[in-house]
Amino acid sequence: MFTPFRPLIIALLLAGASAGSARVGQACMLDQQPSISANGQLATVNPRTPRTWEQMANWAYFIFPRHYSAHQTIVLTENRPEVARALAQEALRQPWRWHFGDGQTAVGWTVRHTYAGPRQWRISVDAYAPTLRRWFTFDQAVLIVHR
Repeated sequence: MFTPFRPLIIALLLAGASAGSARVGQACMLDQQPSISANGQLATVNPRTPRTWEQMANWAYFIFPRHYSAHQTIVLTENRPEVARALAQEALRQPWRWHFGDGQTAVGWTVRHTYAGPRQWRISVDAYAPTLRRWFTFDQAVLIVHR
């Protein structure tokens, strides 16, 4: 199976080990268990494999099977108890940083976002690791918006 996250996994594990925190980089896209949801629907494993760099730009291991409408408010959240099994406790002290794929970001445990137009969007979720003094992406999912 194609795993685009292998360099990220290695970098996070090395950084975590050098900072004395081996569990910092273990999370959803690393343990391959979905924990992100949109409007209450849990993401699933993406059945599509990217075949070009262009496809890779908006691809993620997880995808929301339901499609959404442009201008529809979408509530996004992570299952914190599930994420807590994979991330170090220090990474759970600060709310997530969300990247919606359209240039907009938000910070919070649960966030709301509206897309202006139809497209396939890749949502990324970051946690803050105080020992590393940096944010790291621990989850990504594709969300498809229609008119």
